[in-house]
Amino acid sequence: MKSKHSFSVDFYVRSDRKAFGTAPLYVRITVGGKMVYFATKKSVDPSQWDQKAQRLKGTSMENNSIRDRMRQLINEIGAAYDELRFQKELITAEKIKAKVEGEDQGKTLKALIKYHFDQPGKLLAAGTLKNYYSTERFLTEFLKEKKLSDIQLAKIDFKFLTDFGVYLRTKTPDKGQRVCTNNTVMKHMERFQKLMGLAMKFGWILRGPFIHFNRKIVTKDREVLDDHELALIQSVDLPDEV
Repeated sequence: MKSKHSFSVDFYVRSDRKAFGTAPLYVRITVGGKMVYFATKKSVDPSQWDQKAQRLKGTSMENNSIRDRMRQLINEIGAAYDELRFQKELITAEKIKAKVEGEDQGKTLKALIKYHFDQPGKLLAAGTLKNYYSTERFLTEFLKEKKLSDIQLAKIDFKFLTDFGVYLRTKTPDKGQRVCTNNTVMKHMERFQKLMGLAMKFGWILRGPFIHFNRKIVTKDREVLDDHELALIQSVDLPDEV
């Protein structure tokens, strides 16, 4: 992956660290001739790795998993590069690596929630604010479900949204709560989308995770009374007004 800014990404096998028939696969980021390296946390059979083609031979489950990891890293590195360009920062290989590895601590979901309550939330009607409290409480519970204390906004992706939707639909309601229907889930998603939209406007994230998400509200037709039911209502003897 190359650009006019002398930016490239490639993978290579550390054959000097070969053990039990496999060697660790590393990724190399180059910007302006300066390089950084870090492990992909995957190991390959060196005989199946084509360095020139940047391709792994074989169709085993493990090799497919390695290819998925390579694609993930290419996407994350590209997103980190785009984010630095968008923010008009000096782009270095070290900065890209820091973003990909999470060393560059960007804004988090809990920070976004706190800001929303501290600032824009003051302008919301009491009923609307109450609904946001519910959505944000569910988001906090969902993080606990995933064994996370918090999450960087840049790491919230379509899978996170999908998993959150499944969590809402399948969670056991607390005392006094009702099961989340489809339309309730969609309302929570709508408020979550607005929060992420706020983060985009502030430049805290480059791309929103909701770009491929479609909210589907189920419209329920109200039942109408039949002739017999209307006749029963008409036959009710109401007392005269005093």
